[in-house]
Order: sequence, then structure tokens, then C-alpha cells
Amino acid sequence: MSLRKSLVAVVLTGVVSASAASAATQLEYRAGLSGEQETANVATITKGSVRIVFDTRLTQFAVLLTVRDGVQITAAHIHCAEAGQNGPIITTLFAGPTQDVDGTLVNETFDNSDVSTQSCGPDAFEINNVASLLAALRKERLYINVHSVANPPGEIRGQLFDGGADALLGLVNCAR
Repeated sequence: MSLRKSLVAVVLTGVVSASAASAATQLEYRAGLSGEQETANVATITKGSVRIVFDTRLTQFAVLLTVRDGVQITAAHIHCAEAGQNGPIITTLFAGPTQDVDGTLVNETFDNSDVSTQSCGPDAFEINNVASLLAALRKERLYINVHSVANPPGEIRGQLFDGGADALLGLVNCAR
């Protein structure tokens, strides 16, 4: 093998290794939402799902929030608390007008200006930007709550968890 082919092989190996390492960094989170996950169990047929994908610079995140059989939905937020507990609003995803929803409620990109400063969890972990929001997600301290006229504290809720290995491609697909 010539020196030139050897150098190309070494460079390609480095590129593949760097891509694999980058894919191993989790940037996508998902949750299924239901009334059973609310701290005060809500009997509802409304269900939902959310997918949140962070850009690699940790300056923005895309949210795709789908609600099925939602009646008079008033708001949707990212809140800070562990499963089974209520917590403060970190980011408003939807703030009305009140509407019935059977499909996409939110398909939007958010940035640092959309993240409110809050203390999160028993160790008072501070969330104040997109990077700290991701850190809280990795600690499983964030949940999505969809509110309605019938259930102002929350119609459906879902705790966020790791979403999959295709995170780098997900931001493009989620933002469409």
C-alpha cells in the first residue's frame, strides 16, 4: 500500500471514530404523556408524546409535542422536578389560545432566552440556559406538562428520558 493510501485510511478512520464518539453524546430526549403521570392522577383519554433535540453547540433545542384527543388545551411547559413531584416552569412551550388538539401542538425551536432561571431538585441545581437544561434532563429532573380548562394543574404529563442514538439527525427532522 502506498504512503498516500495509508494516510487516507488513517484520516478516514479518525473521521469515523470522531463521528461515533459524537453520536454517543446524547442530544435527544423523549417522553410519553398521560394523565396517570400527573401527581394527582387524571382520568382522561388525552395522550401525548414529546421529542426534544439539542443542537451540538447547546444554544438551542427543538421541540415536537403531539397531543391526541386534547380538549380545550390552554398551555404546555417544561417543568423541573423528579417523577411524582411538581416543580416550577422552566420553559413555556405553548400559551394559548385555548384549543382542541389532535396532532401537533408544538413544533418549534427554543434558545437561551426561552429558559427561565430556576433551582431544580433537592440539590438546588440551577437551570439558566440551554446547556444547564440538558444537564437537568440527564438527571431526569424535567417533565412536560400539558394543561387544560378541565385540569388547570395538568391534563397530561411525561418525565423526559434518553431518546435514541440518532440524535444528531433528529434536530433537522424535529424542526420541520
